[in-house]
Order: sequence, then structure tokens, then C-alpha cells
Amino acid sequence: MQNHKLFRRCFIMLLVVAACTSIYDVPSLASAPVQPPTGGTKMPVPSTPAPGTGRQEPGTPETNVATAPELVVTKLASQERTVTLTVDIKEHSQATSGKIKIHYPAQMLRVLSAQGGRLWDVEDVNPNLTESGQNVISYAWADTEMLASSGNLLTVVWEAQDAANGQEVIVETEIAELYAQEQPLAVRTDVMIDRLRPYFRTSSQYQSQSSAVRTGDDANPAGYVLLCLGSMLVMVNLVRQRHSL
Repeated sequence: MQNHKLFRRCFIMLLVVAACTSIYDVPSLASAPVQPPTGGTKMPVPSTPAPGTGRQEPGTPETNVATAPELVVTKLASQERTVTLTVDIKEHSQATSGKIKIHYPAQMLRVLSAQGGRLWDVEDVNPNLTESGQNVISYAWADTEMLASSGNLLTVVWEAQDAANGQEVIVETEIAELYAQEQPLAVRTDVMIDRLRPYFRTSSQYQSQSSAVRTGDDANPAGYVLLCLGSMLVMVNLVRQRHSL
């Protein structure tokens, strides 16, 4: 009996302790808010580079390529078999020298001409380069004065081959170098891609058209007149032969 009473008292005491703990919530150290230090030095906050600027190296000026101007523009057009690419430079570029490369599919386009726009003191055009198995047209220039006006850098004219008829032709213009004196100029993109689909009559289509049989208005009226006269002469001779018999 005494053991039973002792066990009952202990069980009642545990219930009382559990009830007191649930009523009086004691905050723990882990849930306590951290108060900022007063009177001390502030902790430095690391700076985050802006999107598109990349990593800035110590001692070098930061260049935001995302906001750089579009200094060089291209346009690709076609008329029948003639495909023309014009590469222009915008005003206030301040460029003094540079180099661009034109990548094109040689199985679709054959170079007819490549001429510089004569904006610089020195120009060099090479239409017969090959890089990584692909045909390339190179154009380089240099001058002593910065260019403030707009103008034409290069004009390339191709003849479209039969393989290009109705197919997508891709021409890439790569800005390999662009300088203002000794300072490199930042551009928004260094590769510009132009696409088009030329449509024209192929040589086989011309041959099939010329070999087709012509009827109707294409008949020769002089031949019909001669044929009628010959038939009349034959009939006259037959009539004479019957009368003579």
C-alpha cells in the first residue's frame, strides 16, 4: 500500500511540473533576437557587380558591355542571284583602326567584289582567306584621326549558286579589333548574323523552258501559205491529167 501511495504522489508531481512548464514559456538562447552593436564599427557589406559587367579586376576600369553602343551595323539583301552585304559604322565612334571578318558559305556564294568605303588613310581587303575550313573576307583599316561621322566600311557582292536557291544563307560579320588610338572600344556584340533566302531561276530551268514545244501563236504563217500553194498545184496537175485522158 505504501509503495502504491508513493508512486501516485510522484505521478501527480510530474503532472504539475509539466503543466507549469507549458504555462510559463521560458525563451531559449537560440530564439533570442540578436541586437545590433551600439557604439561600435559597422561591418563592411561586400559589393555585388552589376549584371552583365563581369568580374572587375583590381586596378582596371569597369566596362559595362550591356550599355555599350552599337558602332558597326550590317545589312544583307538579294536580287535574283546577286547577294550584297553592306557594313557601316555609326557616327561619333571615335575609331581610328580596326579589323572585321566576313564568314560566308562558299558552296552557296561566290565572291564577285569586296570594296572598302575609303574612310581611312590605309585600307586592306583580302577576299581569299580560309579559317577552320571556312571562307573568310578580311577588312582592316588604320588612320591617325578619330572618326566622328558615319560611313560605309565595306561592301561585299556575291553571286548565289544553284545550291542557295530557296535555302537559308547565313553571313556572319565578326568585329575582330576596334580601337580609338590605343584604347580598345567596347561594342554590344562582336558577331552580327544576317540571314536571307534568295529565289531565282536556275540554269536547268532556263534550258527546260527553251526546249519546250511551242504551239498556238508561235506557228509560222509563211509555212502554212507555202503548204497551201503546193497543195493547189498538185490538184491542178491531177485535173489536167484526167482531161488529157
